[in-house]
Amino acid sequence: MRPVLLVMMSLVFLSKTADAGQIRTVHMNSDKMKTINLKMGQSTVLRFSDKPRKVVIGNQNYYSVEFIENDVTIQPLGQVKTNLFIYTPHHVYGFILTPRTGVSVYDDIVNVKWVASGIVLQPRQRKNDFTEKRIGQMINLGKIKIDLKKVIINKARGTHIVEFEVLNNSLKTLRQQDFDFYLTRSKKRLAVQEFALSQPKVIPYKIAIGRLLVKLDKKAGFTFNVKFKDKVKSKIVYRRFL
Repeated sequence: MRPVLLVMMSLVFLSKTADAGQIRTVHMNSDKMKTINLKMGQSTVLRFSDKPRKVVIGNQNYYSVEFIENDVTIQPLGQVKTNLFIYTPHHVYGFILTPRTGVSVYDDIVNVKWVASGIVLQPRQRKNDFTEKRIGQMINLGKIKIDLKKVIINKARGTHIVEFEVLNNSLKTLRQQDFDFYLTRSKKRLAVQEFALSQPKVIPYKIAIGRLLVKLDKKAGFTFNVKFKDKVKSKIVYRRFL
């Protein structure tokens, strides 16, 4: 019985680890459609640099689509593959929506970037292009905690990512638009910042992972700020973490 039990436990473990959401960036132009991997029962966020104005979906009966600022959230209502076009003031983006059931890797957040045809993108970054520095600081907003986990340094591109967790210990569901996460130095916002949360809503007693990307003009500490409704709390991220 032991070998059979071991195999069953291994299968259960593999099924849990294989079922995972991902945050990724896609580069688009007018020459090619991009595939978005969806999962039944989950919402996927498409995040744009300019605000979407209109959505045209091939089979709208099987999808729920919502606008939140520069985000478009998509939730499949059935396992039906279709196409999606999103119109912004400057571009038209084309996608193929692919719902999946069971074990799969699916998209939590897709950061959508426009790249003109003919532009060659930088090659995929190697593992040794990245280093990590653990922070381990907590910001207390009552029943909401912001746990600053680490700084991920991309040496090849000269960017830093501050990774943190939002812990919702309240009885209310939190929306992404309730928060503003930003970095400052001498009380001035740093120029180049991009923020992403792993899900548009954080239900009670759950955790969402956040990432704040910044391109620093110099290796000097900065302040991590979080604004929740009318409250603002901060923590200094010192130079040694950079």
